[in-house]
Amino acid sequence: MKAPTLITTATLLLPSLLLTLAWISLTLAVQGIPENPDDPLDTRGVPASAIWTVIIAMLGAPSIALSSIANFLANKTRHKEIGRSVSLLANLPTIATSLLGLFVTTSYGSVSIATILPGALFLASAAASSILIRARFKAPSQ
Repeated sequence: MKAPTLITTATLLLPSLLLTLAWISLTLAVQGIPENPDDPLDTRGVPASAIWTVIIAMLGAPSIALSSIANFLANKTRHKEIGRSVSLLANLPTIATSLLGLFVTTSYGSVSIATILPGALFLASAAASSILIRARFKAPSQ
């Protein structure tokens, strides 16, 4: 008899969806931050928060693609040990990008709902990826 699996398609896509929503909310949160907070009349350059938002997008897109594809492949493989290794390696970039996003949100954001939401979503994305890895390692070997 085959053991029921807790890893469904929705579970596989949850970290990617949360990371995407976190990045969109971070983009909206840093939209009005001035280039130089000490001198509002100084409008030369690009704010550091905008630069970090672009860096998170450049790191997030490949990590979302890698995580989604590798998790589906890990779910379809017959060898559970290979699936576990692939899942671990595929979800580490998503966790790292989420933690970087959390750092940027707490570093450059003011204390408001607009900056608490991206921080919570980045934290939820990292937690969902960690739970997915843990579920893969807790699943019985066949």
